[in-house]
Amino acid sequence: MAKVAVPIIKLRYDSADAYPNDVVAVFEDAGAWTPAEDYTFTGRVSIDADTPKERTAQRNAIAAKLCTIMPRAQAERLITLLDEHNWDVSFFVDCW
Repeated sequence: MAKVAVPIIKLRYDSADAYPNDVVAVFEDAGAWTPAEDYTFTGRVSIDADTPKERTAQRNAIAAKLCTIMPRAQAERLITLLDEHNWDVSFFVDCW
């Protein structure tokens, strides 16, 4: 399984592949459902600094760090996505 963090706004699915939340209860009742908190979760990036100067400083610090952990083009795509959404983006994270 991939180890990734995907912006939720970028997740795509065919409606034929989306099921009602009730399926979870069916799986749970059958003993076939294992909550995956250790392996999958969601999180939200948001900047809550008090002033525009502090927000800019925090964004710049995060952007600089992102450029050190992944290829520059990939980091720039992520930073652009964050900028386009005012640094308020939720992610699905799969660690399996």
